Amino acid sequence: MSDLKEYICYIDESGDAGFGKLKNSERSNGQSQWFALGAAIVSMENDKLLPAWRDEISALRRQSRTRLIHFKDFNHNQRKAACSLLSEKAMGVCVLLSNKATILDSSKKEIYKQKGHLYNYLVRYLLERVTECCSRKAEQANAQARLKVIFSRRANTDYQQMKAYLTYIRDGKEKFKPVRSIDWNVFDPSN
Repeated sequence: MSDLKEYICYIDESGDAGFGKLKNSERSNGQSQWFALGAAIVSMENDKLLPAWRDEISALRRQSRTRLIHFKDFNHNQRKAACSLLSEKAMGVCVLLSNKATILDSSKKEIYKQKGHLYNYLVRYLLERVTECCSRKAEQANAQARLKVIFSRRANTDYQQMKAYLTYIRDGKEKFKPVRSIDWNVFDPSN
């Protein structure tokens, strides 16, 4: 394989990664029980089309004066129309959901309560799946995949710590061999 197929992965989250006091049937205030991490994956050549795709979706809200898209601001019919528009686009999507209440029952809960640990761990899971997908897609074109990752602005994320964590994994320093792995031929933590 001599050709190179480049992809860009945009990652954003919903909910929060905290474990302080989770919302439940008895407590209406507190942190969300669910933390979602999602990725939109496009080829480098389709990346330039994203602003037009965003504008198509924004146009579904006629009164909107902003280009920002938040699904919570859409009514049911607008959500269905947005999903229909996206289904026609040349892009991939991957979403991870973490029910934090189940982690509280785990013997490793103290690890995930540390700043950035749950987020970084879920990013790892996401990248395992995204790199596998990119590799398979590139192989169909008899090419080698390369992935660049772009994160949404998230105030509490230490990207240097995340890079160090991903490098640690790549270098095989984990105590236990994982079931899956990020495809390091596709993704470099520097990207």
